[in-house]
Amino acid sequence: DDDDDDDECLMGPLKLDLKAVQDSQFCSPAYRRLGDRLTLGGALTLSDGRTFTRRSLYEEAIRCDPQSSAALVALADCMDTAPVKLADGRTLNKRDLYVEAILHNPQCVSALESLADCTDNAQTVVLPDGRTMSKSGLYAAALQIDPLRTTCYFKLGKCIGPDEMVTLADRVFGKRELLIKAIELDPESAMPLICLADGLDVHETVTLADGSCNAKSHLYIRASVRPLISSLTYAEACTKAAISLRGDATETELAALYRRHPFTRCGLLLEALRHCPGYADAYFHMARTLEQTETVYVNGAVLDRMKLYTATLQHDPRHALAYIRLAQCLAPGQTAVVNGDPMSARALYVQAIRWAPQCDEAINALAALLTQGETVQLADGRQMGRRELYVEAIARAPLSPHAFIRLADALGAGETVELSAGNAVGRRELYTLAVRLSPSDSITLDKLACCMTRDDVVELGDRSAGRVDLMVDAIRLSPTVARFYYNLARFLTQTQSVRLSDGRTVQRLTLYLDALRLDPHLGMAYLCLGIYLPDNARARIAERELDKRGLFIAALSCDPSIAAAYLHLGRIATEQQPTVELSDGRVLSKRELFIEAIRHNPLGSAAYCYLGRCMAANETVRLPDNTIVTQRDLYVKAISCNPDDGAAYRLLAITLRPGETVQLLDGTVTDLLKLYIQLIRIDPDESSYYYFLACLTGPYYVTLANGLQMDRKLLLVEALRRQPRFVPGLYELALCLGPGESVRMGDGTEQTARELLVKAIDCDGRHRGAYYLLAKLVRATPPHHIRLQSGTVWRDYQLFVQAIHLGADGQAYYDLAECLQARGFNRVRLLDRDHDHDVPSLLVEAIRTNPTFTTAYHELGKLLLARGPTYASATITLYDGRTVHSRDLFGMAIGLGLQSASLYVDLGVLLGHDEAYRIADGRVLRKRDLFAKAIELDPGYAPAYINLALIEEASRTDARIPAPGVQTV
Repeated sequence: DDDDDDDECLMGPLKLDLKAVQDSQFCSPAYRRLGDRLTLGGALTLSDGRTFTRRSLYEEAIRCDPQSSAALVALADCMDTAPVKLADGRTLNKRDLYVEAILHNPQCVSALESLADCTDNAQTVVLPDGRTMSKSGLYAAALQIDPLRTTCYFKLGKCIGPDEMVTLADRVFGKRELLIKAIELDPESAMPLICLADGLDVHETVTLADGSCNAKSHLYIRASVRPLISSLTYAEACTKAAISLRGDATETELAALYRRHPFTRCGLLLEALRHCPGYADAYFHMARTLEQTETVYVNGAVLDRMKLYTATLQHDPRHALAYIRLAQCLAPGQTAVVNGDPMSARALYVQAIRWAPQCDEAINALAALLTQGETVQLADGRQMGRRELYVEAIARAPLSPHAFIRLADALGAGETVELSAGNAVGRRELYTLAVRLSPSDSITLDKLACCMTRDDVVELGDRSAGRVDLMVDAIRLSPTVARFYYNLARFLTQTQSVRLSDGRTVQRLTLYLDALRLDPHLGMAYLCLGIYLPDNARARIAERELDKRGLFIAALSCDPSIAAAYLHLGRIATEQQPTVELSDGRVLSKRELFIEAIRHNPLGSAAYCYLGRCMAANETVRLPDNTIVTQRDLYVKAISCNPDDGAAYRLLAITLRPGETVQLLDGTVTDLLKLYIQLIRIDPDESSYYYFLACLTGPYYVTLANGLQMDRKLLLVEALRRQPRFVPGLYELALCLGPGESVRMGDGTEQTARELLVKAIDCDGRHRGAYYLLAKLVRATPPHHIRLQSGTVWRDYQLFVQAIHLGADGQAYYDLAECLQARGFNRVRLLDRDHDHDVPSLLVEAIRTNPTFTTAYHELGKLLLARGPTYASATITLYDGRTVHSRDLFGMAIGLGLQSASLYVDLGVLLGHDEAYRIADGRVLRKRDLFAKAIELDPGYAPAYINLALIEEASRTDARIPAPGVQTV
């Protein structure tokens, strides 16, 4: 009947293949076709009793025809990562089989595509023709052979970056164009549509080959209606369509795209869950569409946001964002049950970090839950506190400002923290980084400005800004924040003015009034306004006119803990008004005001100084901590509070007699001399501090006591200003200067490195380093001579000769040899020798003083080559008595490890066609090997290619240059 005929027709090829393998054991295509028909786990027993699996059939096909690319590809396709041993004894892995297939059939598109499939984006593969290709290059090569291979367009578009371009058949394709081409060739495939949509912005559109203009959500919906789409892909398309759906999209608009019925964002997510109830992302994004108290009916269950996030984690326990959003839903002390385990917000964030270590949001949120000194154990076992977590967040998301701000907030003044890059930063550096990332954050601008000094400047992208500039920007962004006006006023000098964004040009008194207008209870604004208000002036605030004293009292009425207000009230107290009545009814004398200032700010040095000035030398006073102190004790305390308070040092010096000492609170015993040294440290314009530092420190960066960092150059300049004939300082400073660079000395003169070295030689005529460095500078820049301060003119080679005389080394001999060649001189007489030296003998001396000086061997070998028509016509005797030719010297240089393409070519030229040369380390090198090694060292070195081509031309065989890595020198 008809059915039997059909079965016979279908079984015909199978029977033919079975007959072929039974009649002949070398029928490779038959074995391969039998393998294609056999399932992966099936087995086939032939009439001769042999049993084959699918894989063994392919192996048999390769045994019959080792050059069958189809069999090689088929075997690789059914393999896992384990290698296979072929009949010829070779063991090949999956990728090796594809490369072998390409070797026998360079046009095998399936081999190229499959090789690309098993190659990572960062990997490369070397093809049999020597080309090194990446994953994208393999796909492109396959398309060059078969321009209609749809899957290659899709895979190539998926693996290249958004800005990468590839050229196919003289046409340039980007990522988007490749995906559009894949859709054109296979309109029924869903994955190219989804991949194309993934690369679009929400409001971006793309035109397909059919002329349709599609938004991101349109492409996802088109993908969802493709025939034969799996439920998982359908759910993915619906979910992504819901995420990317524009807020103004209407159901009618969706109905035109969706053949079944229109959907809202929520409807698309429900559709995804209806077809794939385990699709976690649909639950997650459904939760994000709901308000806090809303619920939704999903597959027969009523779910709120927390239950939706819990369902997300039930189907995907590694969904990091679901852990974060669920934690944000929890009230303090509340827990959520996730897969049967109750979890607090802290535990949820730890899980989020476990599955998404790069998620800075989870790290920042976890750090915010910790108190000072508290730690938490992460899933990887690390125990971390707040600061460590913020540092981790910065390392994971260096473009997010939040962790920088929070870490800076957690640091105290002067504290630093080491970031993952190894650099230690303080609050200012952290706030600067945050402002660069978020220039419109007015609060961070204010914080950064408050960390800066008057002369500080920060680089913010395309501009530099001081703290005044930052505060003007903060006020422009938030003009109703009183604190911003107060801080800007603090940063201005008495006569300085600034133009605000509202067009006003204001000074600091006006800014303090603006701050009090916005916030009448800002106590510090009253204080600062009182400090800078002229003595007899008054300020009108909220219908009140206040003088300086009234402003300080008003500051204390707003905040009784403002120590500076007590301090300034004490300062302005007079004999006519020796007491002050505060708004709380207290009446305080001058001394009591200073004691109150100490009570509210025990670390403020000024209050101790002012209190001491109110006392006699033999008088005592009781401080708020119940300690009884003298006038001298108060000044010592002031120094311990502020080591940079010059007034404290001066006042303490007044209490001391010559030879008398006093012990500071840190245990240091000081006298008048040390006190004045400290005063000079505080005022660098009056001190020899830089000179002393230069004498005590080496060539390293140093941080001064006031926090200023100076490099070696500045320290040496200060040293020479105090000791102009300090030869080591002159030499080291010359080393610091670059070509053409000069430095201003203490006497105001500009000096170059040459001038510094000339001065050093004048001071010490036997300083070898000065001669040698000066010789190198004179050789490098014309004129190639210099006049010393003695009046004699020295050429560069003479300076080298003098340096060698004072202390020879191999480099000096080598440099002298180069100098003679450059000047065209044949010989030179060294100062301690009775004969002249030519260039080769200088190189021999360089080798004698440094037997591992490889460059000297090479240069000496090249010089010998120039002496005669053949390498054997010129020899030279080395320091150890050996007589050597050019190629011996080249071999020595190679044996010592010199990796130079020209060296290998120079030696290769001297060898015969089949001659072998053994170098000192035992390697045997042939002419071809040397040129190949030269190409490996410098792929752009033309002489290597030319000489290698000459070998190929002279050879009668078809031997090829070995691929890189097959044969090395």
